[in-house]
Amino acid sequence: MGTQDSGVTTRTWMAVLALVLACVWLGGLGSVAAVVLSVVVLRDAPTRSQRQISIAALTIGLIGLLGTILSFALLVGSSTS
Repeated sequence: MGTQDSGVTTRTWMAVLALVLACVWLGGLGSVAAVVLSVVVLRDAPTRSQRQISIAALTIGLIGLLGTILSFALLVGSSTS
């Protein structure tokens, strides 16, 4: 029983960390880390709250990643013109 509780706690912290990283962004690195952590937690999230936090982090992380890609594309496009 102690092992299962430890896994639940670890996944909860991973889900929260993914959400924080998605919000921090860090030039796109936070978004990438958030997406990776979210997928890891979603693969075996035993509780509903962990799934909900992971889905939120995944969504924000993907939006941040898309923003990073678009920003980079605009910078490269404007520097070549």
